[in-house]
Amino acid sequence: MTTVGELSKAIGGQLSVGQDATGAADKPLGRASIDTRELSAGEVFWALRGPQLDGTAFVAAAFARGADGAIVAAEVDVPDDRWVIRVRDTQDALWRAAAWY
Repeated sequence: MTTVGELSKAIGGQLSVGQDATGAADKPLGRASIDTRELSAGEVFWALRGPQLDGTAFVAAAFARGADGAIVAAEVDVPDDRWVIRVRDTQDALWRAAAWY
């Protein structure tokens, strides 16, 4: 079982939690998705940047669809019961996570 805190350390990120998400670092990770249209409750949104779109623009939509947390490369609002891991580059962090896993 991989936790939010373990992932944050593995990808060199900074974990931020909402007011009601205490203990998020010990929470097991759900499935990851890069597409909010395919996201289910309890999953993690990985906000990748592409040549035409920046996934950061979809973080609020991911939380609205029930994502527990998000991996981002920019400042975003963290809802009270959610978490985010902020990294320098989300694609690099994805590669780090894959290598670590």
